[in-house]
Amino acid sequence: MICRAVLEGVALRTEQVVRAVGSGGGGEVSVDGGMACNGGFLQFFAEVTGKRVGVPKCVDVTALGTAQLAALGAGMAVAGEGEGEAKTWHEPGVKKREGAAETRRRFEEAVELSREWGKKCSAARKGSN
Repeated sequence: MICRAVLEGVALRTEQVVRAVGSGGGGEVSVDGGMACNGGFLQFFAEVTGKRVGVPKCVDVTALGTAQLAALGAGMAVAGEGEGEAKTWHEPGVKKREGAAETRRRFEEAVELSREWGKKCSAARKGSN
């Protein structure tokens, strides 16, 4: 249960970032790296964002791009590996998306409660010094 809570927390916090950035990506979000290997996380993320979540064939796109930039900086030739590869898509479901609004509301409420709790703990520590 703890692992699931962590994964859902990451998805919900990332959804807040996606929402804050706006609809620059339209109705799609791409995910790479370690989280891209977890189908449950990807499906939950699709539900809470209401967007299609795409995973490239090469999930190490960020590391690959960094290596390519380093090679370019060193004056080396760079192959176009990983560009334009097909993606696997996770689609949000309508019924689940409706439940996701309530999940987001509860998450934001929990975050706010934890902030208040943190303030109280901080004040109590200052008072005991």
